[in-house]
Amino acid sequence: MKGTSYREAISTKERLAVALRFLATGNSFTSLAFNFRMGFSTVREIVRDVCETIWNKLSPMYMPEPTPLMWEKSEEGFRSYWNFPNCCGALDGKHVNITCPINGGSDFWNYKGENSIVLLALVDPK
Repeated sequence: MKGTSYREAISTKERLAVALRFLATGNSFTSLAFNFRMGFSTVREIVRDVCETIWNKLSPMYMPEPTPLMWEKSEEGFRSYWNFPNCCGALDGKHVNITCPINGGSDFWNYKGENSIVLLALVDPK
């Protein structure tokens, strides 16, 4: 990031602060733009860029691509820890109620008549 003669670039620390505030509070981009004295579209781009960068850096460490050896070790763990053979993972989900995003339409509308997003978790035997 490089500043121009018109203004200074938004620092990395401030970009991270904007993204973390969004992730922690769920505030709207408009609210964050007001709080950080930035434009709405600037906040939107910052959150998108920071989240994409975090995903690209951390996903290989914490969500590596599965290998046959990983599946075999997971199955062995379920068999030995929980006496549950032939299981490679446990998956569960939950609807988390949200306020419908702008222009969300019926994308977040669920069968209970609420707006929600599905949170899924896949775990190993430990």
